[in-house]
Amino acid sequence: MTGIAESDSRQIKPGREDCRNLYRLIQRLSPKVVILLHGKVLKNFMRFVGHTLPRSNSGWLGKLIVNCPTGFFNIAFPHGNAMLSSDKVVQYRNVKHYLEVLELAGR
Repeated sequence: MTGIAESDSRQIKPGREDCRNLYRLIQRLSPKVVILLHGKVLKNFMRFVGHTLPRSNSGWLGKLIVNCPTGFFNIAFPHGNAMLSSDKVVQYRNVKHYLEVLELAGR
């Protein structure tokens, strides 16, 4: 989350205000892609926007904010977990493909 930089995931405690700030920032900047990396961030942000929690490293989540073109992805943190690196690489390639498709469409 914006404003949270911590290498010890036990210290990550995103709250409602963090989610609200991230939501507003995404609305204001309209990035092409947002990647929700950390499970706690994913859980709290999905709850904040009123969506169900997907399984970890599920990839494409969709466009979660009404009237905002940003596409959301859920990818496991690159290291420090039991997920296979190859599974994470597949998801990052999906993000790359999504961006290439947007580029071809002129967005």
